[in-house]
Amino acid sequence: MALVEPIVDALNRGGVRYVIVGGLATVLHGFPRLTADIDLVVDLQPAEARRAIEALLRLGFRPRPPVDPYDFAEIVRRKGGGP
Repeated sequence: MALVEPIVDALNRGGVRYVIVGGLATVLHGFPRLTADIDLVVDLQPAEARRAIEALLRLGFRPRPPVDPYDFAEIVRRKGGGP
Protein backbone atom coordinates (compact mmCIF):
# COMPACT_ATOMS: atom_id res chain seq x y z
CA MET A 1 0.00 0.00 0.00
CA ALA A 2 3.02 2.29 0.25
CA LEU A 3 2.77 3.20 -3.44
CA VAL A 4 -1.01 3.50 -3.44
CA GLU A 5 -1.27 6.28 -0.87
CA PRO A 6 0.85 8.86 -2.76
CA ILE A 7 -1.04 8.13 -5.99
CA VAL A 8 -4.45 8.47 -4.34
CA ASP A 9 -3.30 11.61 -2.54
CA ALA A 10 -2.00 13.19 -5.77
CA LEU A 11 -5.18 12.34 -7.68
CA ASN A 12 -7.36 13.70 -4.87
CA ARG A 13 -5.32 16.91 -4.54
CA GLY A 14 -5.52 17.34 -8.33
CA GLY A 15 -9.30 17.08 -8.27
CA VAL A 16 -9.17 14.04 -10.57
CA ARG A 17 -12.36 12.05 -11.12
CA TYR A 18 -11.26 8.42 -10.85
CA VAL A 19 -12.07 5.04 -9.36
CA ILE A 20 -9.78 2.20 -8.35
CA VAL A 21 -10.80 -1.14 -9.90
CA GLY A 22 -9.36 -4.62 -10.23
CA GLY A 23 -7.36 -6.53 -7.66
CA LEU A 24 -6.50 -3.50 -5.56
CA ALA A 25 -10.17 -2.59 -5.25
CA THR A 26 -10.78 -6.11 -3.96
CA VAL A 27 -8.00 -5.68 -1.37
CA LEU A 28 -9.35 -2.29 -0.31
CA HIS A 29 -12.71 -3.94 0.32
CA GLY A 30 -11.03 -6.30 2.78
CA PHE A 31 -10.51 -9.43 0.70
CA PRO A 32 -6.95 -10.80 0.59
CA ARG A 33 -5.55 -10.99 -2.90
CA LEU A 34 -2.10 -10.65 -4.41
CA THR A 35 -1.79 -7.85 -6.91
CA ALA A 36 1.17 -5.94 -8.26
CA ASP A 37 -0.55 -3.13 -10.12
CA ILE A 38 -3.04 -0.33 -9.72
CA ASP A 39 -5.97 -0.28 -12.12
CA LEU A 40 -7.50 3.18 -12.44
CA VAL A 41 -10.46 4.36 -14.45
CA VAL A 42 -10.31 8.11 -15.03
CA ASP A 43 -12.85 10.49 -16.51
CA LEU A 44 -11.79 10.80 -20.16
CA GLN A 45 -13.10 14.30 -20.77
CA PRO A 46 -9.99 16.19 -21.95
CA ALA A 47 -9.67 18.54 -18.96
CA GLU A 48 -10.27 15.68 -16.50
CA ALA A 49 -7.77 13.39 -18.23
CA ARG A 50 -5.16 16.18 -18.23
CA ARG A 51 -5.55 16.54 -14.46
CA ALA A 52 -4.91 12.81 -14.03
CA ILE A 53 -1.87 12.95 -16.32
CA GLU A 54 -0.45 15.96 -14.47
CA ALA A 55 -0.91 14.28 -11.07
CA LEU A 56 0.87 11.12 -12.23
CA LEU A 57 3.67 13.06 -13.94
CA ARG A 58 4.28 15.03 -10.72
CA LEU A 59 4.88 11.68 -8.99
CA GLY A 60 7.46 10.75 -11.62
CA PHE A 61 5.36 8.31 -13.65
CA ARG A 62 6.11 8.36 -17.38
CA PRO A 63 4.82 6.27 -20.30
CA ARG A 64 7.20 3.51 -21.33
CA PRO A 65 6.75 4.06 -25.08
CA PRO A 66 8.14 7.35 -26.42
CA VAL A 67 4.81 9.19 -26.56
CA ASP A 68 3.52 12.47 -25.25
CA PRO A 69 1.39 11.55 -22.21
CA TYR A 70 -0.91 14.49 -22.91
CA ASP A 71 -2.00 12.84 -26.17
CA PHE A 72 -4.11 10.53 -24.00
CA ALA A 73 -6.21 13.54 -23.00
CA GLU A 74 -7.05 14.34 -26.62
CA ILE A 75 -10.01 12.32 -27.89
CA VAL A 76 -8.87 12.19 -31.54
CA ARG A 77 -5.28 11.22 -30.61
CA ARG A 78 -6.47 8.60 -28.11
CA LYS A 79 -8.55 6.99 -30.85
CA GLY A 80 -5.55 6.87 -33.19
CA GLY A 81 -6.29 9.86 -35.38
CA GLY A 82 -4.69 13.20 -35.97
CA PRO A 83 -1.02 14.16 -36.29
